[in-house]
Amino acid sequence: MQSSRTIKISAESTLKYLSRNYGTEYAAILNLAREDKTLAETLNSDGEILAEVTYAIRHEMARTLSDIIMRRSGIGTLGNPGEDVLLKVAAIAAKELNWTAGKDGTGNQGHSRSFLRYQRLSARSKYSKNKEEKGAQYVRVKAI
Repeated sequence: MQSSRTIKISAESTLKYLSRNYGTEYAAILNLAREDKTLAETLNSDGEILAEVTYAIRHEMARTLSDIIMRRSGIGTLGNPGEDVLLKVAAIAAKELNWTAGKDGTGNQGHSRSFLRYQRLSARSKYSKNKEEKGAQYVRVKAI
């Protein structure tokens, strides 16, 4: 269970992040999070929340997982955000964009799968280069 101090810091970092990166549109993202509490989940120490994914799709015409993660939000700008975050983002995108199994709405079957697979290979490659360094971490991911 999180302490109230942790939650306050998280909310502060989220407000700072959203206002810095979305300007006056930060309120629209907060409203999405208020309407659906699952979208209020904080994804990283910057304070990014899942509502940014919905906002990117509804207001910025994001249509692919790579576009959402790499360009429309900051989720992937500091490197691979991890499988857990990628799968949460993909689930929201699939719901918002009415993706079906094997089709991700781009006309390219499996574009999102390819992106997820690439992120995993990048993580493995980085691990291979750094495995001798003290404290190197590697998260094993199952194949899609």
